[in-house]
Amino acid sequence: MSPRARRFFGCVLPLAIALAGCGGALMLGYAGQVFIQAIEVDDAAMAPLIEAGSTVIVDNTVFWDLSPGRGVVVSVASPEGPALRYLVGLPGDTVELRAGRLVLDGVVCDGVQRLAGGGSCWFAGQPAEGQAGPDFGPLTLGPDDWFVLAQRFDAPDSRVWGPLRRADIFGAARFSTRDMRDFDPLRTPAPPRREPRP
Repeated sequence: MSPRARRFFGCVLPLAIALAGCGGALMLGYAGQVFIQAIEVDDAAMAPLIEAGSTVIVDNTVFWDLSPGRGVVVSVASPEGPALRYLVGLPGDTVELRAGRLVLDGVVCDGVQRLAGGGSCWFAGQPAEGQAGPDFGPLTLGPDDWFVLAQRFDAPDSRVWGPLRRADIFGAARFSTRDMRDFDPLRTPAPPRREPRP
C-alpha cells in the first residue's frame, strides 16, 4: 500500500467516520425533539387523565399540516415550561366558564349541544376539593389566540397565562406511562351519554 493510501486509511478515513457518527448522533437527538417529545409530568393539573409522575409521549408532527382542534390534549409552552392541557378555544371563539362548566359562543359544552359551526364540545374540569367550579370570562379570542384548560381548576392554564399563540402549541399527547415499560394510549374521557326519554 502506498504511503498516501496508508495516510488516508490510517488518519483521514477514521476521522471522517468519527465526525459523521457525531453528526448523526446530534441529528438524532435533535430529531427526537422535533418529531416526538417525552414530557415528564410533575403536577396533577391533568389528573386523573394524566397523573403526576407520568411520562407522556407527544407527537410534534400532527399539527404540521393540520390545525389543532378542540378537545385534544396538547403540549404547550407555558411560563413554567412545557405543559399539557386541553385545547378548548379556537381563534374567534368566545370562551367562558360558568360554575366550572365550559361555554363556547354561548353554548354549554356538554357533548350534546352543537356549536354554530356544527361541531360539539365537551369538557369536564374538576374543582378543587370542597370548592365550586370557577367563573371566567367571557373572553373573545383573536385571530391567533388559542385557549387551553387544565383538568383541575386549581392548576394554571389560559385563565392565568392568557390566550396562547399558535406557535406555543407544539403537538398532541399520544401515550402515557408511569414506569417506561407499558405505554398506554392517551384517551380523553367520552362525554356523558344521555338516556332517551320514554
